[in-house]
Amino acid sequence: MRCIAVACLVAGCGRISFASYGGVCPRSVTAPDPLAVSGETFTYANFQNGTVALGNVPIAAISSTGAMLASTTSDAAGNYTLSVPTHGIPDSFVLDYMPGGELSTHVYVDEPIDRDVVGTNMGGWQLGDGAIWGDGQAGSVYGAAGATRMATTGWLNVAVHDCNEQPIDDVAVAIDPPPGTLAYSGANGFVAGATTTQPPFDLAVALNAVAGTTRVTATKAGYTFGAAEIAVVAGEHSTVLLLHGTPQ
Repeated sequence: MRCIAVACLVAGCGRISFASYGGVCPRSVTAPDPLAVSGETFTYANFQNGTVALGNVPIAAISSTGAMLASTTSDAAGNYTLSVPTHGIPDSFVLDYMPGGELSTHVYVDEPIDRDVVGTNMGGWQLGDGAIWGDGQAGSVYGAAGATRMATTGWLNVAVHDCNEQPIDDVAVAIDPPPGTLAYSGANGFVAGATTTQPPFDLAVALNAVAGTTRVTATKAGYTFGAAEIAVVAGEHSTVLLLHGTPQ
């Protein structure tokens, strides 16, 4: 099961928006209005990114100020489309996937979103993919890394992409405050052993991340990366942060 992670989540009925973010990719000063976000909601069947569609999942787009922008529910096959009003201005909105009986997933981006988004569910995670984990799947991920999941902490996944939305190998991710375990997905999808992002999934996974304000940065020789300061929430949540880098 693929892990992905970051976290500014839903705490009870309230939401915590970004404290700050900073991107490095060229972005337009305008955005479609409305901006379309489409994809599929699914669960993972194995560590090699095999997926099973999960239908009827409530989805919402939340602005960087915490305002509800749009909401919908995926259909029985897991497909969904959100029409997000932008007033023509790019925004770093959050995508919330909130299935009953499973962990909710909260997806953050370190860049303002200035174009339509299409999740592909084609192996490597992309923005628009509505990945969902259950308690058993989360336990398998933690177990693969030799960690025990604690209810008082959070689960943060970080996907590192270039400005063309392709994963970047050999990136070291830093999380402050440090989580109980920082791991990386290997070629077989398991989270153990590596010290930087590895192909084909290029994911960093923070297990038992400290709840509260968290800063995420990344380094690789010859690259410049964005940064995100978010709020990790403990409990039945998984979070994904999409962090971007570009050659210097």
